[in-house]
Amino acid sequence: MFNFINSLALPLLAAALIPIILHLLNRQKLKTIPFSSIKFLKELQSKRIRQVKIYQILIILIRMLFIIFLVLAFARPTLKSLFSSTLKGARTTAVILLDNSLSMQARTSVQSNFEKATNLVQQVLSSYQDQDQVFIITGDLNSEQPIQINFNESFELSQLKVSNFNFNFGLAVQKSAQLFAEFPNFNKELILISDARQPAKSVSDSSVSLLKKLQAKVFLIKVSFDESFENLSLDSAAILSGLIELHQPVRLQALIRNQGDESKESYISLFNGPNRLAMQLVKIAPHATKSVELVFSPNTTGQYDLVLELDDDHLLLDNNYYLTLDIPKEIRILYVYHKTEPEVLAALQTISAKGNFRITPVKFSEWLAQPLSEYQLLIFDDPVNMGQAPVNILNQFLKMGKNLVVIPGLSSSLTEYNQLLERLTLKKPFIDFQKRQSDDQFFSLKQTSAGWRLLKPVFQPNVEQVELPVFYQYFKMRKMGTLLFEFSNGDPLLQILDAKAKGKVFLLSSGLSHQWGNFPLHGLFVPFLHQLLAMATYTVDENLQTQIGRPLTITLPQVKMKGNFQLIKPDQQKVNIIPEQTDYGLTFTFEGFGQPGHYKIANDGQSLKTFAVNLNSAEWQEPFLNLKQIRPDLIQLSAEDFNAQTLSKARIGRELWPWFLGLALLMLALEMWLIRKLEQG
Repeated sequence: MFNFINSLALPLLAAALIPIILHLLNRQKLKTIPFSSIKFLKELQSKRIRQVKIYQILIILIRMLFIIFLVLAFARPTLKSLFSSTLKGARTTAVILLDNSLSMQARTSVQSNFEKATNLVQQVLSSYQDQDQVFIITGDLNSEQPIQINFNESFELSQLKVSNFNFNFGLAVQKSAQLFAEFPNFNKELILISDARQPAKSVSDSSVSLLKKLQAKVFLIKVSFDESFENLSLDSAAILSGLIELHQPVRLQALIRNQGDESKESYISLFNGPNRLAMQLVKIAPHATKSVELVFSPNTTGQYDLVLELDDDHLLLDNNYYLTLDIPKEIRILYVYHKTEPEVLAALQTISAKGNFRITPVKFSEWLAQPLSEYQLLIFDDPVNMGQAPVNILNQFLKMGKNLVVIPGLSSSLTEYNQLLERLTLKKPFIDFQKRQSDDQFFSLKQTSAGWRLLKPVFQPNVEQVELPVFYQYFKMRKMGTLLFEFSNGDPLLQILDAKAKGKVFLLSSGLSHQWGNFPLHGLFVPFLHQLLAMATYTVDENLQTQIGRPLTITLPQVKMKGNFQLIKPDQQKVNIIPEQTDYGLTFTFEGFGQPGHYKIANDGQSLKTFAVNLNSAEWQEPFLNLKQIRPDLIQLSAEDFNAQTLSKARIGRELWPWFLGLALLMLALEMWLIRKLEQG
């Protein structure tokens, strides 16, 4: 759809008739010139006469087109879409979508992209009149309403804050459509100021469809980079080691993404406070991801506030990733036995003396008198039949996320064991009792990958095969959980069952006395028990790792409602918090966090729990949204030379006068070429 800025020049299009009029007048003035002979006329070919007439007609048409194109160039035509017409003097409803997301914090010069964008907002606002209704929408729509501009008051750019959240473009489009419906002025404008790094998959199909149908003029002011964009981001990280022990290697894995157009090298370092624990050099291809593994060995117990860090680039905030690791100074374990062997008690005493395990043996008749909330693990060796009340206590223990180890004996029948486990796990794992038929017969173990991973830390690195103990009898089990060890015939020796509640039940199919096998006298006995206790007491609390903006609930089972509780933020700012008393302990509920880093829950200044908050890497997921495909009539403007006049010209439409002037000059050159051809015969 065309508009003309200088429409007064359009009547001059009638001048295109001048070449035809001149041609007709020239034909009326033809004179007859007599020849003395007609022999020369016979020599003329009819083909040449036709060519001359064609050349004459073409020259007339070209002269008409020259005049038409020249007049149109002076009329200054503009190309406009069906819904983008702007009526001068009419009121305007304008919505400015300001991208204040993470990527807008990139800094390739003195100013960051967001600082450039806020200056652009000021220039865009200067292009509107007092009667216009203008709104600003940022990525914080979940917590804030659009800002309506009052032209009678000065607008402070300081109101516009950068955010670490992803820009919710789909929600912003929906809110814009609501504003256009609420303020139905003749002119409607949607202006997006952004670096155009919006992941396509983050925008719903309904939002894309709404943008296509939106009856408004759509502008994109793209904030580009002054130079080649270089950025490596730490998208995610996790602790891979299933067991965390002192002086044993702990493996961490990080995923790094290269956002730039060129390969980039960087060192990735692992810190605990000011102490560097590990470092590695990585090189990543453009727009690629790479998984990197780091290893360190903890030498002390306590809280590890781990930080993965990359070298500086154009965007600093995503160069860090935060993890927490807690190695308790003391892990209390209650060992409940009905009948036990001296070798078992000696092995437990050895484990308790060398590490951070504090194992308390107690007879089965006395375990209910123990303060179970102070223990992280319960071990039942050869338990006798339990009533409903003790089972309820065990279920309550498991609900706190703690675990239970069950070692069968002969004091209870297979049916009684199945009844107990059914009330704890909703499963009946035991099938029957297997016993050797002669003194020279035994049941051997099979070296499984899961069992080898459990015992590998106790061997030298080059050891691949070990002699395994043998068993004389065991309870045959169904495979119903996570299998760790099994016999050569495939029957499980040790597997992990999920409890009805939050915890897990580590279930053996064999007892630990001499009548079950030679295991108590085997060299693997103490390492096996140690690794079993380490696995049963080590829990990865996923609630201690979260992303910005997401709600978080943390329960501390052994903390009492006493004193003042505070949340200590990464910048050391303290905020008072009030927990809720539940059956499982004190529960702390947070609506979300806006800054990445380590947060601490403290009671009267004493740190109780640390958790990590990280950025959401969803903003980096290519491909990015192509607005031009959604709205072909989109008008994209450069931020580098933008001003209020630039936007005013863009509202008029795309001026086509240079094209028409070029066509006029082309017609002039074509006419000269045709005349020369005609003169040359």
